[in-house]
Amino acid sequence: MIETIKTSIFKKYKKDDIKWLFFSVFNEQWELLMSNWVVYTDKALEELIDLLYQGLIKKHTNIGSIVADVVLETVEVKTPQEIQKISTKDFWVLLSDWNKSGVVLPNTKWINNIQEWLKLIKEKHDLWNNVQVVKFKTDRFAI
Repeated sequence: MIETIKTSIFKKYKKDDIKWLFFSVFNEQWELLMSNWVVYTDKALEELIDLLYQGLIKKHTNIGSIVADVVLETVEVKTPQEIQKISTKDFWVLLSDWNKSGVVLPNTKWINNIQEWLKLIKEKHDLWNNVQVVKFKTDRFAI
């Protein structure tokens, strides 16, 4: 399975590219088994794939599908006005403080606006201090 993941991703990206990477693993019924990401890294894409696969994905025996998201350009959003303009249909949003972070995907069902999105992330990940807000898009690889 790891070779299939690498083959798919390395058709577009170089093994030594430095990229943020998200993995989601589903069973045959498309129920989420695990989701994890690596952001703010200096590791090459191939090393990240190996680390996430060996450390988290490989232990699951009932994998139906894996979705890998390679992060494209990231943009830190600093002002309330900029935050209000983030499209919940087009962008992922990452909130982080010095030791915690949370992310929400675009087109999340029952999320109608950016305020609901931010509230969801803050509550789920206990992020109540001043947080960094980063928006981004991804290239998705379904395996």
